[in-house]
Amino acid sequence: MSLRARLTLFFFGIAIVPLVLAGVLVRVAILREVDRRTDIKLTGDAQALNAAWNGAAQLAALSTHQAAQDLAGVLDDPSQSSAALEIAITKERVDRGLDYLVVTRAGDGVLSSIEPPSLLPGAPAIDAATVLDPGPLAPILLTGQNPLDRGGKEVLHVYGGIFVDQNEAVALSQAAGRVGFEVRIGQRTLVSSLSGEAPLPAPSDESFPLAGRRRGLYTSVGVRPGAEKAVAVVNVQQGDIAGLQAAILMVVFGSVLVASFLGFGLHRMMSEPIRRLADQASAVLAGAPALASTEASVAASADEERVVATTLSAMSEHLQQYATELSQSREELRHSLARLGTTLRSAHDQHGMLAVAVDSAALSLGAEAGVIYLPHPSNAYLFAEVTRGTVPPSAPLAMGAGLAGVAAGEARTVLWPSAGGPRPGPGEPQTATAIAAPLIRGDRLIGVVGLYGRISGAPFSGEDVETLAAFARETAVAVENVEAAERLSMSDPLTGTGNRRFLEMALVREIERARRFGREFGLLMVDIDYFKQVNDEHGHLRGDEVLVEVVRRIESAVRSGVDTVARYGGEEFVVLLPETDAAGALAAGERIRGVVGQRLLQAIGGSEVATNGGSHEPVERALRVTVSVGCATFPGDGTAADDLIRAADRAMYAAKRAGGDRAALSRDESRTS
Repeated sequence: MSLRARLTLFFFGIAIVPLVLAGVLVRVAILREVDRRTDIKLTGDAQALNAAWNGAAQLAALSTHQAAQDLAGVLDDPSQSSAALEIAITKERVDRGLDYLVVTRAGDGVLSSIEPPSLLPGAPAIDAATVLDPGPLAPILLTGQNPLDRGGKEVLHVYGGIFVDQNEAVALSQAAGRVGFEVRIGQRTLVSSLSGEAPLPAPSDESFPLAGRRRGLYTSVGVRPGAEKAVAVVNVQQGDIAGLQAAILMVVFGSVLVASFLGFGLHRMMSEPIRRLADQASAVLAGAPALASTEASVAASADEERVVATTLSAMSEHLQQYATELSQSREELRHSLARLGTTLRSAHDQHGMLAVAVDSAALSLGAEAGVIYLPHPSNAYLFAEVTRGTVPPSAPLAMGAGLAGVAAGEARTVLWPSAGGPRPGPGEPQTATAIAAPLIRGDRLIGVVGLYGRISGAPFSGEDVETLAAFARETAVAVENVEAAERLSMSDPLTGTGNRRFLEMALVREIERARRFGREFGLLMVDIDYFKQVNDEHGHLRGDEVLVEVVRRIESAVRSGVDTVARYGGEEFVVLLPETDAAGALAAGERIRGVVGQRLLQAIGGSEVATNGGSHEPVERALRVTVSVGCATFPGDGTAADDLIRAADRAMYAAKRAGGDRAALSRDESRTS
C-alpha cells in the first residue's frame, strides 16, 4: 500500500469516524432529553386530569345532596302523582346541572330523569337501571348518593350525577389545562377527545408515541370498589427538533467533506516538504539559494493548521452547548422535586395532604393502588387513613405483620417479591408486586405508605425503593408540620389540654375507627363539684389555678399516649378511652375521682400549705375539690357523637344529684366515694 493510501486511511480513522460518531451520539442524547421532558409533562397532565376528574365527582355529589334536600318535601307528599314527581325531578336535575337524577322510594319503585350521554358509537345505552347498578360503566358515572330517613328508617334514596361523555370530556380537558385524553374500559373506548388516532397499545406505565409527534400516557381514573378499572390516555405535543437534527447533519456532513479534502491532500502535505527538501539539498549542492522556498512551505503548512483548528473549535462549541442544555434540564428536575417537597411541608390539611401524597407516589411509580396507614394510639396495629385505587380494609393491620406492618415495625422500606422478604398480609391489596416505606421523624413512627401492583405488570425495583423512601421522608416532615399547626389551633390556652374543637375531631375519628373495626370505647364527662363557690369565695384567679391542677391530675390518672383529655367548657372536661367497655370506663371514672379528691389542693399563693396530715397552719384556707363523673360507651349508649355526649352528661348530673364526688354509668348505675 502506498504512503498516500496509508495516510488517507489513517486520517479517516482519526478524524472522520469520531466526527460521525459524535454526531450520532449528540442526536441520540437530544432525542432522549426530548422524550424525558415529554414524560414529565405527561405525568403532570395525568395528575391534573385526576384532579379535575375528582373535582367533577365532588361537585356531582354536592349537587345530588342539594337536590335531595330540595325534593324532600315533594317526595314525602303522598298526594303527588308519579307524573308530577317526575316533572319535579326533571326540573331539579336541570337546575342543578346534573345529567341524571334517580329516586327510589319504598312502594313506588323508581322515578328518574336522565339526559342521554353522548358516547362513542358502540357504547351501551344508559337508563335508570344502569345508574343503580352501573357494572363496568361505573367509572364514567360520577354519582352522588343521598338517603333520606324518617323515624330511623330509610324511605327514599336519591342518586344523581354527571356522565363522563364527549361533552364532559371537553370540560374536563379544559379544567385540566387542555389535556387531550380518551377513556377506555377493558378493550372498549367510550369517550375520547382524540381524533384520527391509530389503535392504542395495551395499558402500561410507559409513555408511547401517537400520530403527529405526540406521545401518550395511561393513568387510572374513576376507580370504584368492585368496578372494572378505567384508564385515560393523556397526550402532549413533542417539541419539533427537525431543524436541530438538520443542523447537526449539516455540521457533520460539512466536517466530513473538509476532512475528506484534507485526507486527499495529506500526501501533498507530507510528501511535498520532503521533495522540496530534496530539491533544495540538490540546489545547495548546485550553489542555488533555498530560503524563499522554505519560508513559503512553512506559511502554507500554517494555513492548513489554522483550518483544522477552526473546524475543531466549531465542533467544541456545539458540544459545549449541548452539554449546557442537558445540565440545565437536570437542574430543572431537581428544582421540581424540591418544589414538591416544599408544597408537602407547607400543607395544613393532614387528610388532604396525605391524599396528594399517595396520588403523587402512585402516579410517579406507576402503581395500581396506594394506601397510607396511620398507627393506632396503642401502637398495636395500623389503620388505613387514605386509599387510592383500592377498597379500605375492613380490619386493622397488626404491627409487624404483612408488608406495611413489617415496614412500620422494622422502620425500613420493604419490597415484594424479594428473597426472604414479607408479602402483603390479610387486609392489604393482594398483588404480584408491592412496596411499603415508613413515615418516620426521629424515633417516632408517623405512618406507612404502601403501593400495590403496577399498571405495566412489571415488579417494583431497587430504584423504586430509593424513590419511595425519599418521598416518605418528605411526607413525614409534612405530617409533622400539620400536627404542630393542629396542636396550636386546638389547645385550651388556660389548661394546655385539648379544646372543644380538638375533642370534636378526636371523637369523630374514634367513632369511625370503632365502626370500621367493630370496637368499643368509653367517654367520661368530668365536672368539678361546687366550682362556682370556689370562684365566689376565692376569686376567678384561684378558680383558674384549680382548673389547671385538676387537668394535671386527670391526665395523671389516664393512659398516656392512648386516652384523650379535652376541656369541654367551663369546669367540664371530657376523656376518651379507646378499647374500653362500660366496666373499664366506670373504673377509669373512679380512678379520676379518687386522684382529684385524694388530698387537699394547695392554696396557691400562700406561704404555707395545709395537707391532710400536716402540722402547718395555712395562710389561706386550703381547698378540697371533688368531681362528679358520668360514663358512657360506644355503641351501647349511642353511635353518634351527640348521643354519647348527652349520655355521659346525663350520667354526670345523676352523680351530682346523688351528692357528687362519685362516678355513674349512663345506665343509672353509680358508685359513691
